[in-house]
Amino acid sequence: MKRTVWRLFWSADKEEAWLNRMASKGYALTDYFWARYVFEETDPGEYIYRLDLLDGSAKSPEGTDYIRFLEGSGAELVATYMRWVYFRKKAGDGSFELYTDLPSRYARLKKLRRFYCALTTLELLCGVVNLSISLLYFWAGDAVSLINVILGFLMLAIGVTFLVTLVLPVQSQIRRVRYEMNLFEG
Repeated sequence: MKRTVWRLFWSADKEEAWLNRMASKGYALTDYFWARYVFEETDPGEYIYRLDLLDGSAKSPEGTDYIRFLEGSGAELVATYMRWVYFRKKAGDGSFELYTDLPSRYARLKKLRRFYCALTTLELLCGVVNLSISLLYFWAGDAVSLINVILGFLMLAIGVTFLVTLVLPVQSQIRRVRYEMNLFEG
């Protein structure tokens, strides 16, 4: 039996943890499209899920090679969405980690930070633009666009939320991994 769940995540780590909790309850992800997860019932704990952010699209030569490489190791591609890929592997086949060494974990975190910084910057920029439009109307003596004021403050709030909940935690993880790498080098 299929089950559709609508849920929005901003953090890849939280999304991956949730998918693995769902799998432990007997729900295997079969499809994904912007906040819509489709599950089918399965044995509890049958699968381990991992998701990753590709450098390009899943259809690019690099994306295709990466997907083939993981499929060659026993992973199954469940879904792709923009640059995100969702993989699963049977739990009975052993552990399933995409980034096992410090340099690869460091590179992944830097890629996530770039992505999250771009989202944050976009939200903050849109907020500033909307508030600027409102100020221009005000200075021109016209009626202030309440929609621009509301959208401006909303987008600024979302941008600050992204900064606090996405960028800063990933930056902290980067510092931790860099510290560990220095320990092992020295």
